[in-house]
Amino acid sequence: MTVRRPPHTLKAAIARAAAPLGGVSSASLQIGGHEALLSHVSNPNRPDMLRLDHAIELDRLCKQAGGGTPILDFYQFAAGECPVPDDGYHRHMADLARESGDAIAAMAQALADGEISDRNVDDMLREMAELQAKVGAIVGQLIQESRKRRGEAS
Repeated sequence: MTVRRPPHTLKAAIARAAAPLGGVSSASLQIGGHEALLSHVSNPNRPDMLRLDHAIELDRLCKQAGGGTPILDFYQFAAGECPVPDDGYHRHMADLARESGDAIAAMAQALADGEISDRNVDDMLREMAELQAKVGAIVGQLIQESRKRRGEAS
């Protein structure tokens, strides 16, 4: 029986996730980045960080290719063995990342000219409501998972 061991560095996690996808250059392109993206973020001497949406997409593709979820495993190990979420969390976190970006973009656009119009306020409120709904979905799923683990009824 093979025992899954989490990678102990982000570089090892990225290499493990990229292997079934044809290596780091190929995986970088598959997650929507430039060819050297994963090489840069796995280099401890560079200030680049792995974005949440890229991490989620890399693990998703790796899992589809039969390679598991090395990025999530790494962060689980780094966080001290907190419970690993299922694929539903990946979807929720990807949605959250997108909605966060939309909300920040709406705010940046509203603030760019120094004047906030009624439309700007409406756009920001709409984006914040969508973001709040995504956060609510994640919180609801966490509550359900917590109750399941404790044997409580939902």
